[in-house]
Amino acid sequence: MQTECPSCGVTLNLGDVDSETEVACPSCGWELADPDETQVIPSQPVGFSHFRLVDRVGHGKFGDVWLAYDTRLQREVALKLPRNIDFDGRTRAMFLREARTAARLEHPSIVPVFEVGEEDGQIFIASQFVRGMTLRDRMTQLPYSHREAARLLAVIADAMDYAHARGIVHRDLKPNNILVSYDGSPYIADFGLAKSLMSDGTATLDGTVLGTPAYMSPEQAAGQSRAADQRSDIFSLGVILYEMLTGSRPFSGSSDLALLQQIRHVTPLPPRRRDRSVPRDLETICMRAIEKSPEKRYQSAGELSADLQRFLAGEPIRARRVTRVERTWRWMCRNRRLSAALMGLMAATASLVAMTVSENEAGPSRLNPVALQAAKPVPVQLTTEPAGAQVVIYPIDWRTRQPDPAAAIRPEAVTPLELEMPPGSYLVVAALPDGRFHEVYRTVPDDRTALAPYAHQRWKQLADHSVRLPEITIPDLWVVDELVPLEGDPEFQVGVPGRDDLPPHTRRVEPFYLASTEVTIGEFFETPVGSPPKWLTTVEGVRSVLGGIASIDELDDVELAGMLHNLEESILADFPITGLFPHQMIAWAEKRGLRLPTEFEYEYAASNAGKTRFPWGDACRNEGRWRLQPVGMRPLDRTIVNGGVLLDLFSNAAEFTQSPPVHYPSSTHSISAAEVPGFVVRGGPLDRPVTRSSDSFETLGVRVRRGVAERPPVRTGVGFRCAKSRSPRLSLPAAANASKPADDVNQR
Repeated sequence: MQTECPSCGVTLNLGDVDSETEVACPSCGWELADPDETQVIPSQPVGFSHFRLVDRVGHGKFGDVWLAYDTRLQREVALKLPRNIDFDGRTRAMFLREARTAARLEHPSIVPVFEVGEEDGQIFIASQFVRGMTLRDRMTQLPYSHREAARLLAVIADAMDYAHARGIVHRDLKPNNILVSYDGSPYIADFGLAKSLMSDGTATLDGTVLGTPAYMSPEQAAGQSRAADQRSDIFSLGVILYEMLTGSRPFSGSSDLALLQQIRHVTPLPPRRRDRSVPRDLETICMRAIEKSPEKRYQSAGELSADLQRFLAGEPIRARRVTRVERTWRWMCRNRRLSAALMGLMAATASLVAMTVSENEAGPSRLNPVALQAAKPVPVQLTTEPAGAQVVIYPIDWRTRQPDPAAAIRPEAVTPLELEMPPGSYLVVAALPDGRFHEVYRTVPDDRTALAPYAHQRWKQLADHSVRLPEITIPDLWVVDELVPLEGDPEFQVGVPGRDDLPPHTRRVEPFYLASTEVTIGEFFETPVGSPPKWLTTVEGVRSVLGGIASIDELDDVELAGMLHNLEESILADFPITGLFPHQMIAWAEKRGLRLPTEFEYEYAASNAGKTRFPWGDACRNEGRWRLQPVGMRPLDRTIVNGGVLLDLFSNAAEFTQSPPVHYPSSTHSISAAEVPGFVVRGGPLDRPVTRSSDSFETLGVRVRRGVAERPPVRTGVGFRCAKSRSPRLSLPAAANASKPADDVNQR
């Protein structure tokens, strides 16, 4: 195996070198060294030139760093004394020229270089002495919060943008080369070891000049040192940000050679896969910075800094997420032969699965109620992650399709549990002592040979004939950080005066959280469930749904096809995901630690707790044809509540709820028979297949209620948003499913 030395460019013949063997360049001495290797050397105060050496504060393969006193200018300095390994005349002159170029940098977050020179053949660099510690030590002693990390990296990226604009690339950015003063201010050090973009040459200095392995860019790891421009520094900044967010580096090979191979060829886990508390926008920024291809990264450190500042200000960032579609596409491009074989296999399998599950899509709600009453209880295993959760299991009444508190199962033990349950559908509430909880749906089968398309509907029959239900993963408390809290109302008035199918009455709405926006295409493909909606797989489908939007219409078919394979760089990622099946949405929400809202939670939020007909007030604002747009694009449809903002509640996509389309009390009509599985849809758009012809948005506002079958024709105008209870529903009032007529509901 041959590669190019990342330092001097000399070809290295690695032959059959074992992956655990350390490699050194015979020309410049560059080694693949442990990036965190530290040596403690006792202080030896001596003198050098016009400097009095006070204390040795650093030592490594590069050389020594001293706290020194400049006797000429009478000030403290940090004095670097590099080793002179293989410093021929040309290399020495090149290093001095580039170090002096770096000395001209004047930025408040760059350690200023005071003097670069040579004394008796020894090169020296004198710079400001920063009293504090390295970023590495600061991260170890007191890890940064996510916002603190973003704020610090924004400052560092801004400083690097300043340096890049003056033709200087650092090429060895790492936590040990960033100093943090005692007041928390960051300073970038070791610019004397940088490369000038204006120079054709490459400085070399015992291996650490052109990158520490863990923070190298792919082009550096490939030995293409001359290709390392400002985007190489951006990659290193992304690695630092990744480590600050997760506590781990994105790449960690068992040896240095394995590490370099990972940097070049392996896509790292997204930060949220390591720590779910990492904000999605910060994850997106980080992953954009560490793209393998320089062309896919931020093209300037200023762009990186600006996106971090947008995150801190709560504004939309410019970077786009790499979706599952894009990751799959990239993998297929790298593995064309295997991809072709897999596609053929998938096509054949899909046909078989489609025929098998089509009759089972409706899931638990289609279990025969007469058969269930006569069915024997089934031995069931129920587990949670983590274990130790208190569980309450509510059977779903087949008549109302609502949880039945009178029949609740309350095991005395905590999970894992073994118990007997009749076949049917259940709401399972699992709560840990520390306040974490989840509320999910599960199915105990009456026909153990049936298949189900989504995880919450599935089960596994064990050798002892018991049934294991899907494990309940209880999310962390921060899962609601991006949701908006609402207070609820124990006697919330719903319905419409004068409508015999929507008679006014009260409903209990417990405190809950609601997502600011509908789930977007980009978010869905972060954790996809089932197949994508058909309209999103073809150019014709996209035009049929989004036709009429200028940004879509102006694209030709080739450009639009490219968007389907590059969603993170297109506006499609910000459109609401529509055309999914209801249980697909329920399964997606469960994976995120959330659920769908009830129809009354939606009505409570969209009517400002019942005070208005529309989210923006009582006046009907007809803005022309109601069409899908990227989320948050309608300034009118913004509801500010409890410090949060709810967007698009009565614009953009209509929204599925988890509520069944059953009779209102005293109603003389029904949306659909209770025996027919379905879900209530709320909100717009005016999509006639899901809108009753007698409904009028102008007169009813957000209280319009529509029932949609569980397996309807594709509803490309219907999406969803997520919700979560403020506290676990470990007990439900006996009248939770009941309601009473309102004494007086004013017509709005």
